[in-house]
Amino acid sequence: MEALTGRKIVHGNQAWRLESATWLHAGLIHLLANMISLIFIGIRLEQQFGFCKPLCLSVHLLRQRCF
Repeated sequence: MEALTGRKIVHGNQAWRLESATWLHAGLIHLLANMISLIFIGIRLEQQFGFCKPLCLSVHLLRQRCF
């Protein structure tokens, strides 16, 4: 199905795929559960490692996924 491929997003000017893939994944309840779990995990990571390391890791993973 290739709903989220870097080639289509970057070269095909289809940035809407970034947001629509989230909503089509499993609906609003699944999205809210993921957001809440990310908040709790993020708070724990920030307490343990500080602000910079989790931020750098998140940016790195986002860049790897999109490009």
